[in-house]
Amino acid sequence: MNTRGFGPRNVLTGTGWLWLISLLCLSGRCIGQTYDDFDYLASGTNITITAYTGPGGAVTIPASIPGVNGTVTSIGHGAFDGCSNLTRVTIPSSVASIGEAAFALCGNLTNVTIGNGLTSIGDVAFLTCTNLTSLTIPSGVTNLGRQAFSFCSSLTSVGIPGGVTSIGPGAFEECIGLTNVSISSGVMNIGDEAFEECIGLTSVTIPSSVTNLGWWAFASCFGLTSVTIGNGVTSIEGGAFSGCANLTSVTIPSSVTSIYGGVGRGVVAGAFTWCSGLTNVTIGDGVTSIGDGAFDGCSGLTSVTIPSSVTNLGVLAFSDCSGLTSVYFRGNAPSTYGTVFGNTAAQFSIYYPSTASGWSAPTWNGYPAQPYYQPVLSVVQGLGTITPSFKGLLLGTNYQLQVSTDLSTWSNTGPMFAASNASEAYPQPFGVTNGNRLFFRLRAAP
Repeated sequence: MNTRGFGPRNVLTGTGWLWLISLLCLSGRCIGQTYDDFDYLASGTNITITAYTGPGGAVTIPASIPGVNGTVTSIGHGAFDGCSNLTRVTIPSSVASIGEAAFALCGNLTNVTIGNGLTSIGDVAFLTCTNLTSLTIPSGVTNLGRQAFSFCSSLTSVGIPGGVTSIGPGAFEECIGLTNVSISSGVMNIGDEAFEECIGLTSVTIPSSVTNLGWWAFASCFGLTSVTIGNGVTSIEGGAFSGCANLTSVTIPSSVTSIYGGVGRGVVAGAFTWCSGLTNVTIGDGVTSIGDGAFDGCSGLTSVTIPSSVTNLGVLAFSDCSGLTSVYFRGNAPSTYGTVFGNTAAQFSIYYPSTASGWSAPTWNGYPAQPYYQPVLSVVQGLGTITPSFKGLLLGTNYQLQVSTDLSTWSNTGPMFAASNASEAYPQPFGVTNGNRLFFRLRAAP
C-alpha cells in the first residue's frame, strides 16, 4: 500500500471498523429494526440500510420494506464493511446515496449493479474491493468521494459521468488493473492522487471542462504512453504525472498558466518529474510559470522551446535532463533562482532571440548561451515561378518550409533542412499561374 503523501492519508486499514450509531428518536419518527438480512433505520419516508447480517453471495438490496412507509434511499456507513462472502450486489434505483465505507474490504465482491437514482458515492465506499471487475457509475452521480475505489486492483474500466464536478482525492488510487478511463465533459477537477499508480493505464484524455489537475493525480502510471490535456486546464499541480516513465510526448495547451512543482512527500515534486521516456514537450504560449522540478529527471528530452509568456523558472525545473542539448527561449530572460539546468548534456546551450532583453553571452546565469536571429522569408519571382529565400538563419538549426493556399491549412513541402549559411534560397522553385495564391512560412525545428 502506498504510504507517501503530504500528510497522513485517510486510508482505513484492518478488517473492519466499529461504527457507533447514536439515534435520537422523537415522537416515534426514527425506527431502527431488522428485515430479512438487513438492519435498517426509517426516518419519515426515507429508509437507510445500516447493516447486512446475511451469509453473502449475490445480494439484492430491497427498494422498500414491507409494512414500512417509504423507500430505501441510502446505504449507511459501513453497512457491508468487511463482508468477505459478498460476491455480487444489486442496488435499486431508489437509493440516492452510498455512505462512507459502505462496501469497504469486501474482498470477494466481483460485480456491482447500481440503479439510476444514485447521486453520491461516499468516501472509501468500495475501498480494497480487490476482486471487483465490473462497475458502471450512473449518469446522475454528482459526488465521488475520497478513495471511493482505491485499491480495487481488478477493476479494468470505469466511466466518470459529467455530473461529477470533482473526482475525489485518491478515488481510483492503485487500481492497478485499470486499463480504460473515460472522463466525461462536465468534470472540472481531478483530485490529488485520483489515479496514482494505475499502472495499467496506457492513455488518458482530459476533457476541456477540467480546469485543475491535482497533486500526484496520475503519478507513477508507468504504463501511460499518451495523454491529451484539454484546453480548459489552467494549472497542472506538482507530481501530476511524475514517474510516468513511458510517457513519450505531451502538449500543454495555452490555457495552462502554471506548471507547478514544489516540495511534497519530502522531495521536490514537479508536474513531470522523472518522466524519463519523454522526448517531446510542447509548452503553450499561455504558460507564465514553470515550477520547481517541473521536468526534473526527464532524461529523454533533447530540446525544449520556452514560449515568450514564461516569466519564471523554478529551481531544478530541467535538472538531471541528461540528454538535453538545447533550450530555445522565444522571449525575454525569465526570473530564476538556484540551479535550473543542472546535469544536462555536455554540449548544452541556451538560445535566445537577439532582440530580447535580460540575456547575456557567452553565458547567462552560468549556462552557455548564444543569441539567434529571427529568419526573414522572401520570394524571388521568375517567369511563371517563385522561389522562397531566407535570411537570418541560425547555423545548424533544422528548418521546415510549409505552404498554404488559404492561410488556414498548412503542409510541409520538401524535406527538412539544416542551415549551413545564414542566407539561403530554397532549391526548388514553385510554379504559379494567374489567380492562384501561395503562402509560405518557415518553421524552426530545434
